[in-house]
Amino acid sequence: MLRTENIIDSDAHVSEPNDIWLRYLDASLREVVTGTPGFENGNSTGSDGPTSRFPLGFIPETGRQDLLQMAADAETRLKVMDGEGIDRVALFPTHALRLGGVRHPQLVPALFRAYNNWLAEHCAPNRERLLGVAMIPFQEPELAMKEAERAVTELGHRGLFISPHPVDNRNLDHPAYDPLWSLAEQLNVPALVHVSTGIRLPTAGAERFDRYCLFHLHAHPMEQMTAAASLILGGVLERHPCLRVGFMEAGCGWVPYWLERMDEHAENYRFEVPHLKERPSVYFRRQCFVSFELEERAVPYVAETVGAETLVFASDFPHHDCFFPGAVQKIRSDNPNRLYFGD
Repeated sequence: MLRTENIIDSDAHVSEPNDIWLRYLDASLREVVTGTPGFENGNSTGSDGPTSRFPLGFIPETGRQDLLQMAADAETRLKVMDGEGIDRVALFPTHALRLGGVRHPQLVPALFRAYNNWLAEHCAPNRERLLGVAMIPFQEPELAMKEAERAVTELGHRGLFISPHPVDNRNLDHPAYDPLWSLAEQLNVPALVHVSTGIRLPTAGAERFDRYCLFHLHAHPMEQMTAAASLILGGVLERHPCLRVGFMEAGCGWVPYWLERMDEHAENYRFEVPHLKERPSVYFRRQCFVSFELEERAVPYVAETVGAETLVFASDFPHHDCFFPGAVQKIRSDNPNRLYFGD
């Protein structure tokens, strides 16, 4: 039987080569990067300063290294996708997740350019199926705009990685980011909010827990909740009605509770949010998408109370909590097409 659905995995990850910076940085910066703490030997896991006390790309199960190897090679990934019945996949970073914590003035623009250049080459075997998500430097909002435009118009990336972690105390509703949201509307690409648990920036749970289990438990949903509140109550979605936002890798169960709470607070404290013309839940249903995890029991409830049109499937391949093989049978949906292409 001919399958007519176009199945998109909305959040999977690449496995960057260990020598990515030595290969893709300008020669003048190679000595700088190898002399920076965390980047010794030009590896891909640096953070320019003391590294996070929690591991990046944490893989506790034995046997998961095979998935990392699959994620390192585009041709191998395409074969895996064929076997799973996946038509397209959005590719997020792994080690480069922590680039948002780099503060070296020379390295900030160069590292993001290098990663996006490498990702473009990685996606080259089939750009229609491998959708690159561009990293942009929130450390410098003007540079973020320039790199976003270059990554989309010159390199062909299909989404913008949005870090929810505040840089210099700037939340996502900070006026400095408004031109970026306008650019995303103009380029017709989604803003994809994704937590980086290895980053050297404020992260929910990082200062309160010594165990990765407890930190990871808190970080993903709570950072997404904060990002949603900033974008909605902060007026970003009101000012940018064509902006599409995806909340990735935190599951979907938090959404009904958080929308109900935001609606209540917008009503009770409307003198603080006079710019909102709609209830927060209306903005979410109009412009937002949330990825759900396989076997997540909240999916039917979210579909009923928030709307099935907001849900997108994500595998998180090849990270430790992904479910492979057998991922795609769980979902048939047009929603990822609307998120990534506006269709």
